[in-house]
Amino acid sequence: MEIEIVNEINNKELALALTQFYKVLYIDFGISNFNERISGWYNLTWEEFKIELENHSINFNHCLLNDWEAFFHIHKRKVLSLMNS
Repeated sequence: MEIEIVNEINNKELALALTQFYKVLYIDFGISNFNERISGWYNLTWEEFKIELENHSINFNHCLLNDWEAFFHIHKRKVLSLMNS
């Protein structure tokens, strides 16, 4: 699913940023099939995104939770900035 989304994007920098995020989701959690909400993760709040991952049986330990929250916010700002440029 993420490949289809990324292939439809003309902005190569935006496509790269999205691809990187999806790859980390796959590497860290083994998620390869993204539902609509996870595909549009950049439109979610951190809490909404965390709940979506928990719905995929992903549970965070405290250290991982802090790292992922920071990663999420950094990449969300980047993606939204690229979408608005």
